[in-house]
Amino acid sequence: MGKSIGEKIKLVNSVKDFLDKAKATGTVNAGLLFALHHDLVQMTYKVLRSWEIKASALFGSENARQLYRNASNSIFDLLKWINQFSGQAIELIRERSRGETLADKVKAYIAEHYSENISRQELANLLFVNSDYLSRIFNKEAGMPIPDYITQVRIEEAKRLLHTNASVSDIAIRVGVDNFSYFSTVFKKYTGMTPMEYRRENGS
Repeated sequence: MGKSIGEKIKLVNSVKDFLDKAKATGTVNAGLLFALHHDLVQMTYKVLRSWEIKASALFGSENARQLYRNASNSIFDLLKWINQFSGQAIELIRERSRGETLADKVKAYIAEHYSENISRQELANLLFVNSDYLSRIFNKEAGMPIPDYITQVRIEEAKRLLHTNASVSDIAIRVGVDNFSYFSTVFKKYTGMTPMEYRRENGS
């Protein structure tokens, strides 16, 4: 990753040198700044696409959007934007290249939100990736589709709650299933017994 940081510094310095020379010769104009702005955006997007990262991840804050809008105004604004834009792109790539995989991040999110209605698109948006790509990677790494993993987490939590005094209908709601009949059907599919049978078998 040191290489990426070095490349960022090289990029910023090379653009600065180019602009300094252009300024000295009186060739800096709005058209030049706009062209540089456009070329840098396209170059960065190409790198992000190679990592299956959505470029929209770079515009998550109002500050980032404002820097982007101002980049063609002056040399100072362009360099300020390059520094922020390239730095954020590198951080996104750094996160993607760490040991924590996309599947790990999905699992961590599901562990916190299994009681909610979680869609594949929602997960993809949170991780700034294409939903089909996310499904493909998760299936490969986890060995099952995302919906099946969510169900598995819910069933495991339901089994834990069945050792308490909570009613089965309340447990179903607490793990994110508001249809008691459906909950019982899915629970039996995964465990081989109904919630009440599981409770009796396990002495609760």
